[in-house]
Amino acid sequence: RDNADFNVNYTDKQHGFAGTSTSDFAEDDAHNIWIASEPGLIKYDGYHYYRYGQTKQFPANEINSLVFDGQKRLWIATAKGLYYMQHDSLYAVSGRDIDFPNLYCFKVQEDKQHRIWVSTKQNGAICIIQNKMQVYDTRCGLPNNYAFNTFIDKHNNIYIALWNSGIVIIQPDKMLNMFASMDGPTVGISIIRSFVEDEKGIWMGPYTNGFLSMQPQDTIQYTINGRYSDRIFDMKKAPNGLWLSIYGWGL
Repeated sequence: RDNADFNVNYTDKQHGFAGTSTSDFAEDDAHNIWIASEPGLIKYDGYHYYRYGQTKQFPANEINSLVFDGQKRLWIATAKGLYYMQHDSLYAVSGRDIDFPNLYCFKVQEDKQHRIWVSTKQNGAICIIQNKMQVYDTRCGLPNNYAFNTFIDKHNNIYIALWNSGIVIIQPDKMLNMFASMDGPTVGISIIRSFVEDEKGIWMGPYTNGFLSMQPQDTIQYTINGRYSDRIFDMKKAPNGLWLSIYGWGL
């Protein structure tokens, strides 16, 4: 941070932050920053940190993902269930066929049709449409129920990234399973942590295998460190290109 090209503000426990690590961020309409950290959910208003710790209503401190939806609800994916906050009140998601209090959730996100998608460790991918749920798991053809991430492209195709089983693409008339051996220290794609779509195609960020661009004509593998072992944590689209968060290689 001392020789950064950008104006970087740094904070840690010694400077008032409650935790030592963060896993996700979300911003509300009032520009408060909501942070998923190991002590719990933290709200930062630009001056102070407010921590929502472990309670009977909110039993899990292991928060993996945050997102605000079109109704201004903050969805919280944890290792012990799925929750959302609205008007500073916390609600637990429940369902008849899923053990939500013990549901291990990886990623929660909203698509352009305002559907909420949750990827889980043992229950595949769950789509929440108002008060209804649709589950994508082995019963509908997935190789396993360990769904790490989901993505909906501009054609409304559903991408489900599975642990050690590549990506399942669900199209209106067929289902594809894409799994490839690539250059790098591992065989196949173990985890796809992030997806980004632009005019060229779909960018995918695997963990340990560089990053990929899936275009209509071909799929191209890229690397930052030259060894195709980049561990991509996240990717974001910006006006000048892509931002990549890479384990051990910074931003």
